[in-house]
Amino acid sequence: MSDVVVARDAAERRLRDHPRPEPPAIRAQVERIVASNQFAAAERLCRFLRFVVEEELAGRGRDIKEYRIGLDVFERPETYDPRLDATVRVEATKLRARLTKYYESEGRNDPVLITVPKGGYVPIIQPRITPHSANQDKPLRWPHWLWVAAAVIVALAVATIATGRLPAWFRSGILTGVPVLARLTWDPGLTSDPAITGDGHYLAYLSNREGSAHLNVWLQSTQGGAPVRLTNHPCNDFSPSFSS
Repeated sequence: MSDVVVARDAAERRLRDHPRPEPPAIRAQVERIVASNQFAAAERLCRFLRFVVEEELAGRGRDIKEYRIGLDVFERPETYDPRLDATVRVEATKLRARLTKYYESEGRNDPVLITVPKGGYVPIIQPRITPHSANQDKPLRWPHWLWVAAAVIVALAVATIATGRLPAWFRSGILTGVPVLARLTWDPGLTSDPAITGDGHYLAYLSNREGSAHLNVWLQSTQGGAPVRLTNHPCNDFSPSFSS
């Protein structure tokens, strides 16, 4: 699956719960970006960004093609052939890189996220989802560590039925007749969406540990050891899972 399809699937999941910002807020975000240090003296990239955002807001996202960008943004002649002239592809790579750097620095707290996924030129525009906003208007529920513990217990039961085996750290408690609940995470901040491998050896979950402004996917062994961050995107990740 291409990067652009993955990015759009993630964006659609986010927009189901958090609608896209209104056009005035989006245009204000574009102006914040083009006025930033990352885009200083980058007039071509500013034109590029404004063009694709305005086309998307006008409902013409499907028409944002390399040929149109070449003509309308970079003033190529009608004889322009994208197969022979890589200007748009080169400038798109620069635009993506600068947007990433912008949201890692000056724009790390901006309310609107604008990205241009690889494989296309249609921008993805999303609200920034913080741990606070992600939990607004939701009913009171168990603390996340309780969900993690419950998920581990259920996953271990499934693993036992499927393989007849349990991880050593849990098996010792079963053999003594005393069930053991083992805390697996100590993350400051938000931890959610746990997933465990069929053999019970690895746990994946979402967390904004290390002061991140968004949720990343982390992996750790149920045998112990430090967790490893698997993703680092300028927006929240969703629902990690293991393939069978």
